[in-house]
Amino acid sequence: MSGTTTNFSWPFPTNGDVADVAVDMAALAAAADSTLGDAWTAYTPVWTGTTTNPVIGTGTIKGRYKRLGKWGMVQGLIVTDGTTTYGTGTYLLSLPAGWSFENTATALVIRGSAFVFDTSTTTSYVGYALYVSATTFAIRTHAATTNFSPTVPVTLATTDQFGFSILAELQ
Repeated sequence: MSGTTTNFSWPFPTNGDVADVAVDMAALAAAADSTLGDAWTAYTPVWTGTTTNPVIGTGTIKGRYKRLGKWGMVQGLIVTDGTTTYGTGTYLLSLPAGWSFENTATALVIRGSAFVFDTSTTTSYVGYALYVSATTFAIRTHAATTNFSPTVPVTLATTDQFGFSILAELQ
């Protein structure tokens, strides 16, 4: 086997010899696993409100991402606590620093899945991550006709949670 692809420098066969197929495929699988198996990188999503920004206090806000060529996966979780203030307006969340959504198809606004969990009633609100700008997104749930805010789909309180998982083509 000789040669490499332009993405990830993965090996590719050059002679098409049937006897080499198993070896060639094993080398390609090992290269793909090595590339895709890299560890996630931690990041802290920026959580803002369109009118007044929320403050996490001693709650938890965490995220992670993995870039695979021009594609990226991002996940995040926010858990409120007694020191969290919820701000006003609809909420926006940020992509990792230096990332931006490919935005030539802004009509395709759904960028991933999301949820809001009300711990007082143990109710989950499923939803989606919604494109807002090249570097920010909002959450919309099945129970609301507007984006996620301090009172939509539920009035947020201590230990409530929300999170997201996004797969997107990046610029």
